[in-house]
Amino acid sequence: MTRERWLLAVVGAALVGLALWRGVINLTSLLYLAVLIPSVVLHELSHGWAALALGDDTAKRSGRLSWNPLRHLDPVGSVLVPVILIIAGLPPIGWAKPVPIDVRRLRHPRNGALIVGLVGPATNLVLAVALGIVAHAVIAHDIQTASAAQASSIGSSLVDQLLVEAGLVNLLLGVFNLIPLPPLDGGSILERVLPASAWYGFLRFRMGLLAVVVLVAVLFPSVLQLVFSPFEHWWISAFLTFSAPT
Repeated sequence: MTRERWLLAVVGAALVGLALWRGVINLTSLLYLAVLIPSVVLHELSHGWAALALGDDTAKRSGRLSWNPLRHLDPVGSVLVPVILIIAGLPPIGWAKPVPIDVRRLRHPRNGALIVGLVGPATNLVLAVALGIVAHAVIAHDIQTASAAQASSIGSSLVDQLLVEAGLVNLLLGVFNLIPLPPLDGGSILERVLPASAWYGFLRFRMGLLAVVVLVAVLFPSVLQLVFSPFEHWWISAFLTFSAPT
């Protein structure tokens, strides 16, 4: 096991132990974490697949077009930030290690970089809608077929909760990554409107802004809640609202 993976395991275990000690981990929190990892992995894979389709095979050559989550997990974004947000009583949002992209290898670097950047959150948002549709169909079927004794437990099964939490996690990942602040994916919109002469220089500078994103997520998690709440309420209203059975 590499040093980075040991660090990931130790920090994760310590923070989960702290969350358990404080009594802030419940079934919902565990489901969030269970669906967060495959969601961020798929997010990063979509970047790599898009880059490959547009001419850059860097991610493929580096072995990052893999479904193995250990190739993608980031100690800060995949463990530290999500667990701190759980301890703060907020939905855990995180990220995986970015797949390596060499924009110079894209057939049309500036337009290609924009597409590669936006395909990640687009993937999460499409999944959020698809999971919402499935969750609505499953719970609506339960409502139609449940007996009077079963009515109070509708929507509480593990499958129902897993679908709902997976939909919400992907929704929040998509919204979070569309914030127009580099190095988040939404920053690719800002990068596209920069003058061509400033673009490559900005690409070298933008990774330093990651510290700003981490500080906001860790020190001011309520700011993220203000951003997320309207979208979360919309998703719940769209997919978890049911008319009374006739």
